[in-house]
Amino acid sequence: MKIRDLEGKEWEYGECLSCAVNSRKIQPYGGIIYETHNFILTQDFSRPINGFVVISAKRHVVTYDELTYEERTELSELLFRTQKALKNLKVCDYFNIYVAEYKEGHFHLQVLPRYKWMEDERGTIIGNLNRGFNYAKEKLNKEENLKQIAKTLNDLKSEMQKL
Repeated sequence: MKIRDLEGKEWEYGECLSCAVNSRKIQPYGGIIYETHNFILTQDFSRPINGFVVISAKRHVVTYDELTYEERTELSELLFRTQKALKNLKVCDYFNIYVAEYKEGHFHLQVLPRYKWMEDERGTIIGNLNRGFNYAKEKLNKEENLKQIAKTLNDLKSEMQKL
């Protein structure tokens, strides 16, 4: 299978994107931000949204209920640290956190910062994720935004080490 990254580079990754990232066969924009025994933290591979990070299980498990107690505990702490670090960096104040379970991939959490441009008439992006993601790909895939994302990722790597 193939995927295009934020810089437009196309990567061949076989059957599982997370396995390819875990084995370092492909490199997400900004590289691995943080790594624990059971999880990796990266920028979302193809959506140019500043601070949009993904926490992926290293082990090839699909659903949350397949995680061990140790993995669930570690995931909770990593999510806390990630959100705290992004707030410390003033990326945003609020997030939408999504559990993603796909039969062909790894269990992962998507930590999506909430920006004004994402809001609809109810002040939420729930139900409008694809619209927001399409907007990001069309309007935010610019050099200036990618530089801001790169800066945030670099700062986040440092901030995660402090917490």
